[in-house]
Formats: sequence, structure tokens, C-alpha cells
Amino acid sequence: MNGNFHYLNGLAANAPGPSSETISRMEASAAHACQEQEWVDIIYLPGTRTFWLLTEEVSDILMEADETLKEWAREEDVETRLQHLHDIGIMDCLLAAEPISFLSQADQQRYQSLKNEKERQEAEMEALLPQTGQRGREGTDALNERARLRNSINHLDSEMLTLESHGRSIAQDNGYTLSGDHYYGPWEEEIEAALENYRQCRQRVLEEYPSAESVNDGLPIREALSKTKEFLAECETTPPASSTCPIWWPQIVNELSDIMASYHDSILELATLGIATPEWALANTQGQGASVREDVDTGAQSFDDYYTLLKESMELYESVDEKLSEWESGTAGQAQLPVFLFEEERRQYDAIQSN
Repeated sequence: MNGNFHYLNGLAANAPGPSSETISRMEASAAHACQEQEWVDIIYLPGTRTFWLLTEEVSDILMEADETLKEWAREEDVETRLQHLHDIGIMDCLLAAEPISFLSQADQQRYQSLKNEKERQEAEMEALLPQTGQRGREGTDALNERARLRNSINHLDSEMLTLESHGRSIAQDNGYTLSGDHYYGPWEEEIEAALENYRQCRQRVLEEYPSAESVNDGLPIREALSKTKEFLAECETTPPASSTCPIWWPQIVNELSDIMASYHDSILELATLGIATPEWALANTQGQGASVREDVDTGAQSFDDYYTLLKESMELYESVDEKLSEWESGTAGQAQLPVFLFEEERRQYDAIQSN
């Protein structure tokens, strides 16, 4: 497995249709479904907390679809780009922005109330239509009532148009541009910068750092921070005085805490721009304020745990393969494997699976 990490969401169901060559490859892969498969990649389905292992054929097909989608998304002409996305059904999965989307909640509720009342009155007008052809007072009353309803509907339309105009003004004041019926935000460069910031923060978190336990040996940042805090707390509460604590311990805590805070901030920044990182997807965020940061830290820990288990799995597979090769070489392949040969590896495998 190459350790890549990919997202797959509901849009995948509407991805570009497979070519005949792709279908042939999928059929060829399915024909060997009973044979042992080699997993080469993994994807995560946001919102499901589910990972899927991929064979080489399936991974290649998804990557090709991903590249095709990227090409269409990079199309500079707005109408051409939207047409591509409409053709493959992706736009059906998105909630298009409307003028009322930019109104306050109270104004949105007011707009919806006006719309509901308009629909009710239009239905009432339609129901009166058969009566307008009748003679006498009943027909006259129906005509008068339809005229009253028409005036009322016109008034409702006027109020709705006023709210829509207000929504467009708010959108423009916030940097949105209007092309046809579509609104475009000004955050392309901001998103690009946020992604790069996240990449750099993530890289720093993956590095090893010194701790109070050993300034010469590197540890994963979480472990280094945790151990340094433990040593510092113990030192400050142990006589004769906290002055015996090395002066660089608080500095280590501050530096590592700043790195983790920047990492969490980069995840939150992308989330506010509508981009869910793996950490955010695993965070199961439901709270606000400080609780959101705690959830993000939990998601980041889950992401780190996943990669730790992935690394342990790869090392275990390599160990088993090496030991198996040594056994076959030493016995010329003429002896059966003893039960105890992989006993330790079996325990390690069970421990990994239990996590």
C-alpha cells in the first residue's frame, strides 16, 4: 500500500461515465474476484467514518476519473465549466446560491412566509376560475375575489423582489460576483493559501521533537508535548522549588503547543472555506467554541492513530515475508511451517485488528 489518502463523497456516484476500455478492465478485475487481491490504496468516505481498500485496477480508474474532473474544474470559461459539471450530474448535488441565501435568518423566514402565502393565494385564484363564468352574483363575486387576490399577489411579489434585491446587494458587498444566475465567491486564492498552510502545518506535526525526557531523542509531537508537560508539572510541585526546573522546559511546551495550535487552526480555516481535511472528517464536530477545537484534536489524533496502525501493519507484513523467506531458504522448501513460527506476529496482527 502506498499510503495515499483520498476522499470520496456523494459526487462520485455522478462521476464521468467509464469508457469501454475502463469497463473491460473492471470486468477483468471482477473475473478474478475469487483470487487473493493486492490492496494498493485506500479512500475515506466523509460522513461515514468508513475506509475502503482499493485494488490497483479500481484505484487507477478512480484516479483517471479524478483527473478528468480536475480538468473540467480548471476550465476558465464559466459557462463551459458549468455545462461539463451539469452534464455529469455534479451540479445536481450542490445547493446553488440564490439572493435570499445571503439574507439574515429573519429575512429568509420572512421571504419563505411571503412565498408560501403567494402560492396559497395563487391556488385560491385557480379554484375560483370555474365560478367566474357563472351568471349572476356568484360569478361577479368570483371575479371580484380574483381581482383582490391578484392585487395581493402583486404586493407579495413586490415584497419578495425587494428582499431579493437586498440579498444581491449583500452578496456584492461581501465580494461575490454574479454571472447569469450563478454567484461566485472571491476565495480561490484564499483557499489555495489555506491548503498550502495546512500542508506545511501537517508536515511540521509529522516531524519528531525533543522532550523533557530526552532533548537528544526525537518523539512524535504529541508524545513530546505530553511528556514535557508531565515532567514540568512534577518538577514544579516537587520541593525544594520550581526554580530547579530547567528553564527550557516551559519553552519546549510553548513551542510544541504553538505548532499544534497552528495545525488545528489550519484545519478550522479550511473547514470555514468548505474544505474538510481527514482530521475534520474524523472529528465528528458538533459543538462550538472551545469544544470544536477539542473535537478537531480528537480527529487529528484519530488520523495519526490510523497512520500509526498502517505503518505497523506494513512493518508486520514485511517481517512475516522476511521470516517466511528465511524459513523456505533454510529448509529448501521441504518442511512445513511450524505453528509457533508466526506466533508473535499473530499476536501483533490481532492487536492491530482490535484497534
